[in-house]
Amino acid sequence: MSSTSIEPAVAPPPSVAFRPLPIAALLVVVTAVVYVNSLAAPFLFDDWLFIGEDGIIRQAWKWDSWSYLNRAFATWTLQWNYELGRGFFPWQYRLTNVVIHIAAGLTLFGLVRRTLMLPALRADTITAARSQGESEKAGWIAAAVALLWLVHPLQTESVTYVVQRYESLMGLYFLLTLYCTVLGAQADKPRDWYIATLVACCLGALSKEVIAVAPLVVLLYDRAFLSGSWRDAWRKRWPLYLGLLLPAAFLLFVTRNFFVGDGGGSAGFAMKDVSAWEYLRSQPAVILHYLRLSFWPDRLILDYGWPVAESTLAIYGLGAVILLLLGISVWATWRHPKLGFLGLAFFLILAPTSSIIPIKDLAFEHRMYLPLAIVITLAVLAVEQILTRIKLPKDWRGHVSLVLLALVAGGLSLRTMLRNRDYADSIAIWRQCIANNPSHPRPYRVLADAYVKQDPNVAIAFYEEALAKNPKIYWLWIDLGNAQLKRKNTAEAVRAYEQAALLEPKLIEAHVNLSRLRMRSGDFAGAIAAAELAIVAKPGDAVALKQLAWLLATADDQAARDGNRALAILGKIPQDPKRIDIQYLEVLSAAHAEAGEYEQAVAAAERALAEARRVKSRRVKEFAERVETYRAKQPFRMKVESLTSTRPLADQT
Repeated sequence: MSSTSIEPAVAPPPSVAFRPLPIAALLVVVTAVVYVNSLAAPFLFDDWLFIGEDGIIRQAWKWDSWSYLNRAFATWTLQWNYELGRGFFPWQYRLTNVVIHIAAGLTLFGLVRRTLMLPALRADTITAARSQGESEKAGWIAAAVALLWLVHPLQTESVTYVVQRYESLMGLYFLLTLYCTVLGAQADKPRDWYIATLVACCLGALSKEVIAVAPLVVLLYDRAFLSGSWRDAWRKRWPLYLGLLLPAAFLLFVTRNFFVGDGGGSAGFAMKDVSAWEYLRSQPAVILHYLRLSFWPDRLILDYGWPVAESTLAIYGLGAVILLLLGISVWATWRHPKLGFLGLAFFLILAPTSSIIPIKDLAFEHRMYLPLAIVITLAVLAVEQILTRIKLPKDWRGHVSLVLLALVAGGLSLRTMLRNRDYADSIAIWRQCIANNPSHPRPYRVLADAYVKQDPNVAIAFYEEALAKNPKIYWLWIDLGNAQLKRKNTAEAVRAYEQAALLEPKLIEAHVNLSRLRMRSGDFAGAIAAAELAIVAKPGDAVALKQLAWLLATADDQAARDGNRALAILGKIPQDPKRIDIQYLEVLSAAHAEAGEYEQAVAAAERALAEARRVKSRRVKEFAERVETYRAKQPFRMKVESLTSTRPLADQT
């Protein structure tokens, strides 16, 4: 056996026999203990976007759109958590995440063990006793790989951070795709196992897009460990590979906007935040950072805000390192296929998130969920080879291996538990992000949002600190304006919204907020002008159209009012026959009254009143008074002194 072989080389001590079931149980118990302190952590970051009161899991599925099938299975599991738990209890969601992670670890254990027991990794002339020894060595190495992978702190972002279930669930099904392929190749009747392979790959495709590379990874594995050549791999299993192309094709279809989108998303070639070249040139530093964390996970960060690479060293120097590693992997695929598989699979699995397809966030630790298994496998096999070459008494080698494994696994477990404790403090974890990258605006925003209700002054301080470092980020100005309103600093809020509108003229929120504030101060002409700019920024927007129509119908300024124009504007807003829009009816009734059409005004106002009573709105009395006003053939006038909110009355339902 050559020195480049990945055959296990060190047997455990004779007194330590390998038994798969107890080892698997031990893996379950250790992982459960390591992650038990994660269950009490609150929801964080995007968790609320998916799981909150108005989160994605609470929305009805639109079966007429293929895009809703993207990541559908993982989203359904979050919905099942909600339905089974009857509420928003973070521990229930995290417990499911831990179970998924354990299942993935056990699958990795089985996959590595069976791979090391394949004939391609064993001598042809081994005796029965030798075969038993090889089986035990394969089991111990597989257990070491699975244990280190399960307790590694780099995995916390895929387990403790609830919504990254998308990553861990995809990882589980990716591993099952490989494992079922191996089982099928070893079975007398492989059809059922190959069907299981396709089912696992399809479920992975309904969890996250990374599994699109599974057909290539399976083919590489087949050639390296099962068939021995590309031709034999295709000849023996071509129906399987054609089947694996189906989920990959599905993913290409549902994510086609990544390639031909309008630039409004958070990923894809049309995205405005970062170009393909900017993303590609930044990934060498990111990948090397991932590798460093694999061996020394000292500084884990939830949200890096990784900057685009600008220096020659970062772009071309680190790029050369990555190209060298990739080149070695490609070369090894031909000369030493088993080692080549590990290297090339690492880059293939990272390719969807760490290559040329731009994603708004250049780095996230959860992207290493599966690639970490390859790094750990290589590391464990390398240590085995080193211990083989060290001249230790034969009986000592296994004991040294176990002690070394216990020390490394113990250190990683402790670091993971400490990282889980970080997640339990939703303030401290974001302060870590600021300490790591003081110029990254998002952690300031999250912290400000956490304080805005209890202490707006603290929230404003966070926004101002972020804007001092990032003055050209328009959404920070919007947030600052909103926080200033909570402190009733109208002038400061107007200044913030005006700055946002200057930075992003097509930002409808800034224009609408300015319109509302100017209306509140009695500047109806300025309010109308801002509402018109909002419509220019986003033609057809219902909020902007209703705002403008409300001003034209009710402004306490004869020169500004125009009831007929208000009615014409309202005619551009489509109405859902299954939903009654109280705001629309309120504005419509006021516009009819301004135009002198009091019968229509009363009818619209009565419909608004009936709906307000049905939904138990706090404005029922106000709507009832409005009906009487129109019956008396009097229009409604918006008096400045009556405006106690920054929103138009039509929004105060």
